[in-house]
Amino acid sequence: MFKKIGIMSICIYIIILYCLRMYHIINNIETILLTVICLMLLFFLRRLFDKAK
Repeated sequence: MFKKIGIMSICIYIIILYCLRMYHIINNIETILLTVICLMLLFFLRRLFDKAK
């Protein structure tokens, strides 16, 4: 279950990030910060799913 959610969220994140970068809405520093936040959320969700088992 988590693998499907993880893959879908990464794909959606890449599409959104590409659109934001294409229109110069965000710069490199903001891209790094958004990537770190997304990874932290994925690790948090994985821990939640592991505890639910």
